Formats: sequence, C-alpha cells, structure tokens
Amino acid sequence: MLGSTLSVGNLSDCEQIVELSVDSQNVSYKITDIKERFEDAQLPFSLDPIIEKNRRVDTIPNSESKHEAWYIENPVSKELTKRITLKLGPKAE
Repeated sequence: MLGSTLSVGNLSDCEQIVELSVDSQNVSYKITDIKERFEDAQLPFSLDPIIEKNRRVDTIPNSESKHEAWYIENPVSKELTKRITLKLGPKAE
C-alpha cells in the first residue's frame, strides 16, 4: 500500500535473512481490469475513457515513475530503493 509501513520480525530462534523487492517493470493496465477491482473514489486518477489522436485508449500506464511511487525506504539510510535485504537476529521484532 502506498505510504504504508510494513513491520518485519523474526519469531524463530535462528537468524533470518529477508529480501524485499518491488517490481520495477513499467507496464500498462487495462481500464476494464482496474474498474472490476476498484471504484473511482478509491483511485487518485479517473477511469473515464481516454481519447488520444482521435482513438480510444483502453489502458492506463503504471505511474510509478511519474509519481515516484512503489519504492522501499531503507530504514538505515532513508534512501528509496527497489530492493532491500534485511538480516534479522533471533526473536527480532
């Protein structure tokens, strides 16, 4: 979820390594697929038909680059990244 915090812990007695990554592929989505899953009020953009060069466009591009979204914030350096590896000690919360 955008802007959400993910808490990762280790309840085992062993050290664990966790890798988190965000897909960096820039894809397009069909408007009908998005409409089936979400209501307009839940989205930060309109699902109204798009007309470009006198043609109806039935896809919406992934806006991660435009809005600098879908990154993981490194908890140590505070830098935004697409992949991070965490080493969690035993019973780490």
